[in-house]
Amino acid sequence: MPQSEHAATVDPMATLKVLVFVMGFTAIFILVTILYFNTTVRQQREAKIETIGAAESYNAMKGQMERDLSTYGVADAASKTVRVPVEKAIDRVVKKYATK
Repeated sequence: MPQSEHAATVDPMATLKVLVFVMGFTAIFILVTILYFNTTVRQQREAKIETIGAAESYNAMKGQMERDLSTYGVADAASKTVRVPVEKAIDRVVKKYATK
């Protein structure tokens, strides 16, 4: 009794279904990957903008504080308090306690 060939018959509909499934899965995978990276990049940009804004206000505040510590000026006019540069104040305190 002759045997029939095992691979001689191919079901074209089954092959088409597998092809459509693989292509659909690949398309969905690519779409999800693009959406994920777009969301991640947007979040990183927003975090960077927030960091830049905070850094700008910090740098402005730091600059003002450095100017206050290195210049003469009026600290509080109502209580007649003046501001002396830190280096000068340190020198005065050292000189004061060196003579004692």
